[in-house]
Amino acid sequence: MKSESQTYRFLPAGLLRSGAACAVLALGSRAASAALGIPSSNLPINPAGGTDTVVPAGIPGAGSSRPAAIPNAYQITSEFQITAVYQAGVADADVDKFNEFPDNTPQGGGFTAIGRHMNFPDAEMYVLEINRGGVNVYKDGDAGTFDATLDWALSYRPTSSTPGEDTYDHTILGGVIEGAGADSFLRILPDVRYRSFGDVVNNSEMFDNRLIQTDALGYHLALGANDVPTGSTATVEVVPEPASAALAMAGGAALLGRRRRSPTG
Repeated sequence: MKSESQTYRFLPAGLLRSGAACAVLALGSRAASAALGIPSSNLPINPAGGTDTVVPAGIPGAGSSRPAAIPNAYQITSEFQITAVYQAGVADADVDKFNEFPDNTPQGGGFTAIGRHMNFPDAEMYVLEINRGGVNVYKDGDAGTFDATLDWALSYRPTSSTPGEDTYDHTILGGVIEGAGADSFLRILPDVRYRSFGDVVNNSEMFDNRLIQTDALGYHLALGANDVPTGSTATVEVVPEPASAALAMAGGAALLGRRRRSPTG
């Protein structure tokens, strides 16, 4: 029998990535699909942009491209994984289906046939937009809403020249940038939440626009002038496993103890 559903606590931005904060998150967590060892993955990007260039198709057939480049956006260049965790209000089976796509369904057969096994195998449809002045956030094919509180967004922006695809835009992750330059961290907001599609986009995602808890805190990505990426990989940071979290919490507690004692020696 599966244990009690996961509960994440929402923490202030300044505390989220401290050892103690990560420990609190992890100790309240329960990883999904643990036996399969499926954590969220890095995001491979084109630091030159590339949103209007031909990208190999995620389904067998031709490549695809957009009629014009998307401003401040960088093409995702290969499949990636976003892993949901078991949580209240969402059936464990639905979480498993999401995490294990495309291998768990005939609908994903085209992806596995060309060697893509992460749950976002159609990478050519996704772009990472970065702008500290705000980004557009899309929901189920709407025209988008400009959000000045967000610095980045990972969105499904279909390639309209691909047969059978339409301009159905949807943002799946968004957040703020902590730090700058080589130390930039793209933190997910709301904390660790995937912004699910509202329509049933396939038979493996049935979350109906809910904010779904994941194992991902955000991504480390070195940024240069004007926040243009200087590398081709956004490296994921995941919520620590409970054993590691216990050590982090102990370290955090010790650090707090030292800080509290330091004024008096």
